[in-house]
Amino acid sequence: PFLDKYFYTRFKKENSGAAGLALMFLILLAMMPATYYAKSSFLMGAFLSGLVFCRNHDVHVRFVSQFKRLLQWLMRIFFAA
Repeated sequence: PFLDKYFYTRFKKENSGAAGLALMFLILLAMMPATYYAKSSFLMGAFLSGLVFCRNHDVHVRFVSQFKRLLQWLMRIFFAA
């Protein structure tokens, strides 16, 4: 509810997914080194940044639409190797 109250109210409804995705990547880039230097795994930072946005459906829809083509190519490379 913190992000819903203070962050998403600054954007239009149709742009809230893109803004949430951008914020998720900023938090990801901050949390990965923070957890690594705290003597934890950098994957813990990736998990925590995803956990922050698990309730927002707009971010999920935007993530799937943006990364569908990339994931298809990565799967092709993985299974071809």
